[in-house]
Amino acid sequence: MCRHHDVFPVVNAKHFGNPRHKHITRQTSLHGGKKAVFKMPSTCCVINCNSRSHNRSGVKVKNGKSFYRFPAWKNNNTSHVSEVTKRRRMAWIAAVRRPKITFDNTPPHMMVCSKHFHKGKPAYEMLECDPDWAPSLYLGHTEVKATNTDRFKRFRRRATRSQQQQHPSLGTDNTGPEAEVDNAAPLYPDTTPATEMEGPVNPPPSPGTVHTGQETELNGAAHLFPDYSAPVAEMEGQETQPLPSAPDNAGREEDMETETSGDDGAPIGNADEQQNCTMCGLRLKEIIRLQEENRKLKGELSKKALDEKFLKDNDSKVKFYTGLPSFSLLMGVLMQIIPSLPKSETKERKLSHFQMLLLTLMRLRLDLPVEHVAHLFDISRQTASNLFIETINVLHAHLSPLVYWPKRHCIQASMPHQYVEMFGNRVTVIIDCFELFIERAQNLRAKAQTYSNYKSRHTMKYLIGITPQGTISFISKGWGGRASDKQITENCGFLQKLSPGDLVLADRGFDIKESVALVGATLKIPAFTRGHSQLNAKDVEETRKLAHVRIHVERVIGCMRSKFNILNDTIRMGFVVPCEGEDKTLLDKIVVVCCALTNMCPSVVVKPSC
Repeated sequence: MCRHHDVFPVVNAKHFGNPRHKHITRQTSLHGGKKAVFKMPSTCCVINCNSRSHNRSGVKVKNGKSFYRFPAWKNNNTSHVSEVTKRRRMAWIAAVRRPKITFDNTPPHMMVCSKHFHKGKPAYEMLECDPDWAPSLYLGHTEVKATNTDRFKRFRRRATRSQQQQHPSLGTDNTGPEAEVDNAAPLYPDTTPATEMEGPVNPPPSPGTVHTGQETELNGAAHLFPDYSAPVAEMEGQETQPLPSAPDNAGREEDMETETSGDDGAPIGNADEQQNCTMCGLRLKEIIRLQEENRKLKGELSKKALDEKFLKDNDSKVKFYTGLPSFSLLMGVLMQIIPSLPKSETKERKLSHFQMLLLTLMRLRLDLPVEHVAHLFDISRQTASNLFIETINVLHAHLSPLVYWPKRHCIQASMPHQYVEMFGNRVTVIIDCFELFIERAQNLRAKAQTYSNYKSRHTMKYLIGITPQGTISFISKGWGGRASDKQITENCGFLQKLSPGDLVLADRGFDIKESVALVGATLKIPAFTRGHSQLNAKDVEETRKLAHVRIHVERVIGCMRSKFNILNDTIRMGFVVPCEGEDKTLLDKIVVVCCALTNMCPSVVVKPSC
């Protein structure tokens, strides 16, 4: 079977000493059953450069050139290494200027030959000052200026001399500028073998590479050449550390030293180097100032971001923005509803689950317009509206069980003493109605059903019942403002909650004595004058006692409306329309959620000290 197109990686550790270095080879079947392995030819991608490792017949060309792949961006490394390798990859791409070679796409067959480097190979990736950090020779265009090695040699000689002064054991008997360059080799180990660059590692030299004495100059020693222009790494939860300052001796020596080159030993001025050193110092100070300013601005921005850190350990903020008494209670609600919330932080939704809940509670608590909430959370108006509706549905499903009718023995066990003194332990519920303003409907029938003669506006009316302890135990669906208290009580399902022997406290408008009596319960309402000019003494005393405890239901309603200002505003008609496939409106769900959240707060009837 012929396998002319089988391609597989081969590790040639014998010649290159690096088991991770892989060469792409092609295995071809020959006549007679024998197989030969040919290395895929390498071609230089620089403009007007015709260097090839093999000719058209597949025979290797002995031209002494090696080929190098584009350096990889080590984005999984430290921030400094990631930034330097990113800049180096961009520098290579800018030097080659090939339209098909981009930062995200560097075809493996497009390489750069040793002809375009001063020493015939790339320098160590962390040594940005080296002229061979990126290709610069014979690039086929004039946009990138060719680098000069003289300045780098002088810099290395000064660094070597400074290093030898600090470590006398490194010195040698050789003298002269050229000897200093040669002696620098042991101090600058070359960590970049001359090879084709592949992957995140720096591979060794390709076969056929011929290196001269000049190529033996080593480029490493990042510890001897600290990058004073590198950005400061900012770690989470740590203070920003200042950049290391250049040694005074090295700076003074660089400023004051006069270099000599050539056979005649003519002095070379270093005015340009002194000016560059001064500029580097100014840049360093500016970088430190900007990084410190950036750190402070990030800290201030994190304090104002609407997330967990914004409310954590600050119960006063939690109470203002959500109406709940503490941050721990808010997180408890979040943990309860997270499984049912829509997926967060998608391409369309940039908010976390916590921010979804906070957005909803802020609208309930502060009655903020949708546009304003959208600006606060940096989302669109439609997204903010959809998230509010979805979160309300989830909150209603999880929190509606908090509005429940307790058993009689539970009520009697915690009955406040003032009820026991006035009515014994039979009081089960105190009821009343409250109305919410809505927009005027366009339909004439709906307009007539929602108009309230008592409020002289279009409203939705709700029946609410509380226990003697001040907990909301019943909330009805919304009814048009035209409906009477008696009509709502008899048709909302309230009577089915009563048991024989229960005592119900209500206002004068609840003329439901007969309906309550049918289930074996008793109704207490203030006495009527019934044609008399005033009430007798007994009725006055009973009315006073009844008013003294019945006022608690109005206090609970007032507490709920003060906690959630959305109940005080005019509700738009979209909230009053029944939800799709349900017999409840969005306003009904909002009222239930507000009642459940009110039950989570301390009672207005029973004080914590009682």
